Amino acid sequence: MSEQTHNVGNEIVFGQVNTFDNEQFETVGVDVYSQGSLLIADLTHVNSLSILSVYDNKGVIVKSVKSNGSEIVKIRVPTKGVNRVQIQNGTNLFIQELTFH
Repeated sequence: MSEQTHNVGNEIVFGQVNTFDNEQFETVGVDVYSQGSLLIADLTHVNSLSILSVYDNKGVIVKSVKSNGSEIVKIRVPTKGVNRVQIQNGTNLFIQELTFH
């Protein structure tokens, strides 16, 4: 069994592929977006630990939280402008830039 991550616009898709049968492909969508100074990550379809980190434009972590999944995570981001959002879930890593106001 191997894991894959796909990035579709503002959506991260975690999936697992059975290496013996490529037709067995299961995906779960995670929507990540900004709303004013909030980062909103919909992890309602993820059933395991994820670490969400927000980096400023200099690469410094400004906020980091853990989620056990099955929830919508809202993080108030203290710095305005373009920030990088990173979600680590097992071996899956998703990075995206978002603008906060």
